[in-house]
Amino acid sequence: MTRRQGIRMKKSVVNLVKEVNELCAFVKDKGMHVVCYDGGTYPSIIDVESVEIKNQFVYIKENESTNGYGFEKRYNTNKLDEYAIGGMTELMYHLRLIRKEYKKAFKYYTNNVA
Repeated sequence: MTRRQGIRMKKSVVNLVKEVNELCAFVKDKGMHVVCYDGGTYPSIIDVESVEIKNQFVYIKENESTNGYGFEKRYNTNKLDEYAIGGMTELMYHLRLIRKEYKKAFKYYTNNVA
C-alpha cells in the first residue's frame, strides 16, 4: 500500500480503516441513517462515504449535512500529541466512533430486518 513509498502506516490504523470501509459500504447499500449523541444531548448524523489512506494522511469523506458530525477532512498520523487537532489520537477516536455506531446499525439490521 504505502510501503513502496517508504512510509509505513501502523497496522492497527490500516485494519481499522478497512473495517470502517466495509461497514460504510453495508450502511450505504441498505440506505440506513446512523445517528449518535457522542456524550451530548443533541443527535449528530454519521454519514461517511469512505476512509482513505494517502502517505501519512487519513481522509474521512463525509456527506455534508446540517446535523452532520463534522469530522476533520484530513488527519496527520505523524502528529502524536494527545491534544493535536487532526492528529493520531483524534483519528483513532473518530474511527472507533464510526465503527461503534455502524456496528450497532449492522446488528440492528441483522436482528430485526433480515
